[in-house]
Amino acid sequence: MTLHKGLYDRLIYEDEVGEVASLTGQHRALVTTPTAHQRREQFIAELVQRLPELLDAAAGNQPDSSEKQKLKLN
Repeated sequence: MTLHKGLYDRLIYEDEVGEVASLTGQHRALVTTPTAHQRREQFIAELVQRLPELLDAAAGNQPDSSEKQKLKLN
């Protein structure tokens, strides 16, 4: 994954660690450890952003009500 130039205030994903470490080594990035409050805020923001995707995935694993009815009839 290639990070575009700009300011970031977010969590670092596993596939970005190498690139961020390289940028930090070149003094082109600054990584700080967030406070407990900042971690909570970032986690909530990430969850809110991904919630529709997560709900769709959960719903995809569950039979809808018409399928449940079919299963009961058989």
